[in-house]
Amino acid sequence: MNIFKATADFERWLAKRLPIVRQDIALKHQHMADAAFPFFRATFYRWLQLWPEVCPELAKAPPVLAVGDLHIENFGTWRDEEGRLIWGVNDLDEAWPAVYTLDLARLATSAYLAISSEHLSLTRREAAEAIEEGYRDALAAGGKAFVLAEHHQWLRVLALGKLRDPLCASGQKCSSARRTPPSPRAKRASSLRPPCPSPAAPTN
Repeated sequence: MNIFKATADFERWLAKRLPIVRQDIALKHQHMADAAFPFFRATFYRWLQLWPEVCPELAKAPPVLAVGDLHIENFGTWRDEEGRLIWGVNDLDEAWPAVYTLDLARLATSAYLAISSEHLSLTRREAAEAIEEGYRDALAAGGKAFVLAEHHQWLRVLALGKLRDPLCASGQKCSSARRTPPSPRAKRASSLRPPCPSPAAPTN
């Protein structure tokens, strides 16, 4: 099955479950053709078909309640019921039981794609180490959300700065604050092996 048939099958399946706006689907296809990252974001169905073949050992890992369609743009901030600024995964509409490596491999792949297109100022190794370290730390902490007023002050400053960026008369941002997070710690660097990369988009 190639990408065109996979996409057509998915959209037929989706149309049976919710109303489809054809103009929006056409626009989505245009964005998918623009670059690798939007293609990756829009084709989770294709990832599910191919990743067990490309990464068979990772696909045998223990199952958990997975986010599913996880990538770096599925993280963001919101206010909890106490008004505190929280950071974490903010897109859970495809959460489903799956092997835990599904989320880790897909998140790392999205970071690699963002790095290759110069949208993320890290090396692949730094990204892989940060993902592994964050996953281990979150497990140790019991999966608690990041309350930015209490911890992770650098992330709070980044999030609030993005919300406050002023616009000049031209409509462009007047300042360009540095958006690069601090470098992750280098522990386990010699033994860390980055997750299996994403399969290339089929062309036939």
